[in-house]
Amino acid sequence: MTYTAMVKRDEIKNIQIPDTIAGTTFWVSITPMTEAEADEMEFKSLKGIAGRELTLDDVRMERLCL
Repeated sequence: MTYTAMVKRDEIKNIQIPDTIAGTTFWVSITPMTEAEADEMEFKSLKGIAGRELTLDDVRMERLCL
């Protein structure tokens, strides 16, 4: 089940919204997740040295090169 709310930028202080995103009001969707899903999301949000998301292949290649 997903919950959706309309919030203003100053009401969502713990969500890091880049300053480059214009606007002061946003739709926020909240979906409960398991610990395993949270770990997967955390992994997918990792950034490489190039400033882009890392793919699983990127991580495998890095491990093979070391």
